[in-house]
Amino acid sequence: MRASIRYTPIKLNFDGHVILHDFERVRIEKGFTYQAIGQRYGLDRSLIRTVVIGQNNLYCERAIQMAFAVGVKPDDLFLRDIILAGGDQLVFINNPSENTVHFLEKIKNLSYKDRLKFCIELFKMWSDGKITHEKGEVPFTPDVLGFPKDIGTQFSSFLETMLKSEEVRVGNKIMIDDICSVKSKGSYIKMLKDYSILPFKDKKDILNEVILRFDTRCLFQEKKDFPKFPGFFTGWDIADTMRDYELENE
Repeated sequence: MRASIRYTPIKLNFDGHVILHDFERVRIEKGFTYQAIGQRYGLDRSLIRTVVIGQNNLYCERAIQMAFAVGVKPDDLFLRDIILAGGDQLVFINNPSENTVHFLEKIKNLSYKDRLKFCIELFKMWSDGKITHEKGEVPFTPDVLGFPKDIGTQFSSFLETMLKSEEVRVGNKIMIDDICSVKSKGSYIKMLKDYSILPFKDKKDILNEVILRFDTRCLFQEKKDFPKFPGFFTGWDIADTMRDYELENE
C-alpha cells in the first residue's frame, strides 16, 4: 500500500458531483452493485454510495475494502480522484516549499505544448545528470534511486512522440493544435532557467510531483486519451521511491 492512501481521513467533496470516477467505472464494468460490495466486507450500501458522491470520508481501511471488492489496487483506483479533488493542494511530497508550490502552479498555467516541451527537457536533464545536489554537485540521476539511468531519456522520447502527434504541416510551417483553452502564461524556456537555479530539494520535489501527476493523468487533463508512461516502471513507482529518498537523506 503506497503513500497516497496514508493521507487519511480524506474528505472527497467536489461541488456535489460524483468524483470517484474510476471506482464507479470499474464497479459498473464488472457488474458490482453497492449491496454486493457491502455484503462482502460488511459495509452498508448507503455508506459506500455516500463515499462515492463525496458526502462521507474515504478512510484508509475503507479504501482498501472498496478497491479489493472490485479487484483493483487502491492506488490505481483512488489516487487520481484524490489529486483532482485536492485541486492545487499537494497530496504526495512532504513539506513543499513556497518555491515548489509556486513553480508547480506555473507549470499548470503553461499551454499544453509548453508543458510537453518543459517535461521533455526536464526528464533529459534528469538522465543527463544536470540535476545535482548542492554539496559537491553530485548528480541526482535515476540510477541513484535504483532505476536505469536512461529512464528520463526514454520518457523524453515518449513525450516527443506525443508532441509530434499533435503537429500538422501548413505550407512550410509546423503548427500545433494547442488544445489548452488558455494561452500559455509563461515560456517553457524561462521555466527551465528558473528551475536550474532552485535549491536541490525544490528541484527534486518538482520532478517528483511532475512524475506523479503524469502517471495519474493529471498533468495533461485536457487530453483525455493521453497515455501513461510506457511499461517497465510506473511513474508512481519512481515517485514513491524518490519520496523515500528524501526522507532518508534530509
